[in-house]
Parts: sequence; structure tokens; C-alpha cells
Amino acid sequence: MMQAVKSRISPGLILLAVAVVALLAGRQWLLSLYDGSLDEQQHGLAPERAISATLFREPGPMPGFTLIDHHGQPFTRDDLSGHWTFMVFGYTHCPDVCPTVLAALNEVSHLLQQRDDIEQPRVVFVSLDPGRDSVARLADFIPGFNPGFLGAGGSEQQIEALTRQLGILSQQQKAAAGDGGYLIDHTSAIFLIDPRGLLRALNSPPHDPLVIASDYRRITAMAIGIADATWPPAPR
Repeated sequence: MMQAVKSRISPGLILLAVAVVALLAGRQWLLSLYDGSLDEQQHGLAPERAISATLFREPGPMPGFTLIDHHGQPFTRDDLSGHWTFMVFGYTHCPDVCPTVLAALNEVSHLLQQRDDIEQPRVVFVSLDPGRDSVARLADFIPGFNPGFLGAGGSEQQIEALTRQLGILSQQQKAAAGDGGYLIDHTSAIFLIDPRGLLRALNSPPHDPLVIASDYRRITAMAIGIADATWPPAPR
């Protein structure tokens, strides 16, 4: 006689399944914008090197969000208007990925400053760690990479409202016994947002500053119809 076997699904597996569903929903929204191809000659750009970033076929608006920046001021989608923005997600206790990405973006900023005809982008770092990344913590951490960078954080619900719609999955790792610290697994992608608050491109790792700067120059040139998108910049 066969015996009935009782199965139990752990709460951890349920939470993981929910997170995966949320990630897939967000990615589906991003994929709906992504074309995956680029006819550079149509835009008058030099065809020597294709743009490495993922370009969105029809740039869509960033989802609405409400955060607090490291100056203690509200930071919302409206604050993205009027300038180009690189947006990254991470946490200040990150041992390697976040410092590497922020250092690369600092180098990108220095490269772009060599050209007077390029609009300088803003860099926004959004914390995925509301439990530890207070305004004071972000204010101490972010300017160490570049005084012009902006850190932003919020409650768990506020952060999730943004990351869920962008398809960003983060998973907190269990802290070691007797240790209050923990790590967070998360994406290291860099989002490029245009002055109208529209998602234009996505840079995936590895993050080479020269490649990111070159892509930025070419993407912004395409956006305003400039044919001269050569890189590296000519020495002053």
C-alpha cells in the first residue's frame, strides 16, 4: 500500500518565488522597450564600434517614486527632469561591487569633463538597505567617490515600489552567527535616464569607464541629432 507523503513548502521558498515573479514582471516591462538593434548610419554616427549599452526601442518614463537624498531633501521622479542621469542601486556596506561601480562612474565623469560640448550627467545612487543606510550614512559615503554624486534612500516600501517596476532583484543574505552584519545580492546595472525622465539605456557589467563614456556621448548625440560622436575626446 502506498503511503501518502506530506510535503511542506518553507516560507523562504515562497518569498523567493514571489521575488522571482516580481523580477520577471519588471524585466518584461523593460524588454517591451528594448529593441536590441541599432542602425547607427541612420543617425549619422561612425560605425566603427557598436554601442555596448542596451538601448530601449521606445524610451519609457521612469516609474514614480519618493525617496530622500543624502542632503535630507525629497527626491522624486520630477528631480530627474532637465538633465541626463546615471542611476545605480546598491548599499553602503557593499564590500566590492558598489565601490567598483561608483569608482567607474567617477572616472566616467572625469572623461566627459574633457569635452565642453557634452552635457555632464548626474549620478544617483539608490540604497537597497533601508535598515542601515540612513541619510547621515549616505552623506558620509557618497561624496567620498565624487562630491557631485547624489545618494538616495527611503523605507523598504518606497524602495521596493521603484525596484519592482524596474525589475531589480535584491536578496539579503543571512547574517553570520553573532554578527549583526549582512550582505545583499543585487544587480549592478547602470540605468541612463534622459532629461525628460525617460529610460534610454542600460549598462551591464563589466563597467569600463571609457566604454560607458563613449556610449553616453553617442547616445546623447543621437538624442539631439549630432553626427560627431567620436571618442576619445581630442586633447584641449
